[in-house]
Amino acid sequence: YAFLKPVDYKALGLTDYPIVIKKPMDLSTVRKRIKSGRYGDYSEVLADLKLIWDNCRTYNMSGSAIVDQANAMDEHQKMYCQKHKLS
Repeated sequence: YAFLKPVDYKALGLTDYPIVIKKPMDLSTVRKRIKSGRYGDYSEVLADLKLIWDNCRTYNMSGSAIVDQANAMDEHQKMYCQKHKLS
């Protein structure tokens, strides 16, 4: 269930996470922001989704399972946006 909740870096012992990742983001936060009307338009949603995938790639090792998942999600997002002309 990667990306659904904020990274619990303390519980995971990732003490350097807040040093490396300056602006954490996750899907539950995106959902809350959508529901509360915090986004002005879809480009702001897309920027936060991109931030999730970029944060994952920044913190984790290339080729790891979690980075592969982020890459797959990013690719799916790009295809969806292209199909619906949302880029």
